[in-house]
Formats: sequence, structure tokens, C-alpha cells
Amino acid sequence: MAGLTDLPKGRRVSFEIFDNQGKPAAKNLRVHGHPGNPSEDEWIAAGVTQNARYQMNPKKTESLEVKRKPITQAELETALAEAVRAHDAHCEGLIAIIVERVRPTSPVGSNWRVKGVKYGKAERDRCEAALSICVEKMQREIEISD
Repeated sequence: MAGLTDLPKGRRVSFEIFDNQGKPAAKNLRVHGHPGNPSEDEWIAAGVTQNARYQMNPKKTESLEVKRKPITQAELETALAEAVRAHDAHCEGLIAIIVERVRPTSPVGSNWRVKGVKYGKAERDRCEAALSICVEKMQREIEISD
């Protein structure tokens, strides 16, 4: 469904699995070793590929569960705001990020999401871009503890 119908057997493919409305899906699809140049990787889709859903059975899903570092909600809000400020100097004026605990929609899903942002004098567009990157990374690494 992602244009991989003529993929030769044995060719390595990598992708990231993410939670797409409660269902695992693939993004950042890459075929390793382009035919013209074996050391060159070919990006199939840099962003989300809507039709490239990776259907997982329960055994595979269990093996993909990530051990996340448990921290408190307050610690997460502070760490996330600091990460955004560090990611882009134009976000220095960011005041705070508010997160809320949620029930994961899949075994690989995160137990938190951003509820709100206090931008202060920071550039909103730049902060939103930095926030998106930081949230994606931190949702794989951190969970809110009790």
C-alpha cells in the first residue's frame, strides 16, 4: 500500500510505528540500499503514510512495548518545556506546557498528551514545531507515574 509492491526479497526496510487514532501505523518508511547505489537509502515516505498500516498480532505488539521512564506530571511538564526551549532559541519566552494523563489507546501508546501551552513572548509557530518534535520523542521515553 505504500508503493512497496516490487520490493525484492531480502531487502531491508525500516519504519517507525506510532499510534494513529488507536491503531498502530507506519511512518518514515525507508528502503535500505537503493538499487543504483547499495549504500544509499531511499525514503518511501518521510511523514505519515496513511495507507501503510502495520497490522500487528498481540504477540508482536507485546514485544514492541517500550519501557518508559516514570516521572510525575509536574516533572514532565518542566522537562518538556525545557526541551522545547533548548530545541529552538525562538522559544526562550515559552512559559509552560500543560500535560494531562490519558489512557493509552494501544499497547505501544503513551499515557499522556499535551493539554495546553502558555507561549508568553515566544514565537508560537516555532514553538509548535519544536513541541511536536519533543513530544514525539518524549512520548516514547517517558510515562506519567502515579
